[in-house]
Order: sequence, then C-alpha cells, then structure tokens
Amino acid sequence: MRLLVTILLTMTVLGCTSYPLGLDKDSWHELSPQQKLEASQKQADLDQARDLRLAREAEARAEAAREAANRLMLLRQQARYGERVQCVLEPISHHRSGDWRKLEPAALDLVLGVQVEVEFYEPGRASQVREAVAWFDGQRVQICPGEYAARYRSEACIIAVGHYRDYQRGMRRQIDSKGFLQGQLDCSFVGRERP
Repeated sequence: MRLLVTILLTMTVLGCTSYPLGLDKDSWHELSPQQKLEASQKQADLDQARDLRLAREAEARAEAAREAANRLMLLRQQARYGERVQCVLEPISHHRSGDWRKLEPAALDLVLGVQVEVEFYEPGRASQVREAVAWFDGQRVQICPGEYAARYRSEACIIAVGHYRDYQRGMRRQIDSKGFLQGQLDCSFVGRERP
C-alpha cells in the first residue's frame, strides 16, 4: 500500500512539473545548459523579489492593524459618558446551511460613530465562523453581516434602538434577523455619568 501511495505521489509531482519563467516543456528542452542556468537564476531572483514584496505587504497590513487598534483603544479611553457602549450577545445563534447553530457569547465595545469588526465562533471551533461589523450612533446599536449589508442591505442587519435612559440602566433586546443572527443583546453605557 505504501509503495502504491509513493508511486502515485511521484507521478503527481512529475505531472505537475513547471519550468522557470513560465516556459513550457518543449521550450525548456530547447535551451542550452547555460540558458537553463540563467533562466533558473532569473526565476529565483523573481521568486525572491515576490516573496520580499509579499512580506513587506503583510508587514504593512499588520502595522496598519496595530495602528487602528491603538486608535480605537485611545478613542475608548477618551470617550465621554454616553459615547461608549458595551454589549453582550448571549445566547446567540447564527444561520448556516439552512440551520440555526449556537455561537459562543460575544462582546461588543463600541464608541460613538466608529465601526468595528466582530468575529463569531461556534463552541469548540478555533476559527471564526462568521464575521460582522457593528457600530453605535448614540441611539442605535447596529450589527450587519458585512460591509455590503451595512451600506446597501440594512434589512439584513440587526438594529437595537434605545434612548439615553435605556443605555444608562442597561438595555436588553431580543434580536432576530433572517439568515443572520438571533438571540439576546444586552447593552449599557461604560463609566459613570458626571453630575
């Protein structure tokens, strides 16, 4: 059995052979040994340049994410009473493959006018199963299945509306959005009101 697997893997690798600089098999075999060496070196240089560019792009994305996280942390620290709300989604389920599936409890920490990304996880799964965006506008907490829905399909979003006193004493809402989320949302202002 092992011998059969080894033979199949070898045939697969040989069948997938690629040549430098996108050359086909016939063109590659027409090259002199010196030309093959130059083509291989040129391909190695191109691969190295590509890898370096991808690494720089990944580092730039990571740096931008760190800066965004630091800005959000600063906004949270500087928010006055009534400008920051924390919410808990529990119990919560999401719609997937025609079925409602339970999710781990999720927490939102929202600052007035700032959109944040929210990740949802099923119990026992390390990777996210659903991503959403959320924000607070002073009266409404809105959670949408993504940027597109947030801009063009608000009917797919969950909107919990409350006035100042609701958030002050703690607001609880049942939520239900066909094909997105259902459960309970509890929200309240962060901090204390100054006299």
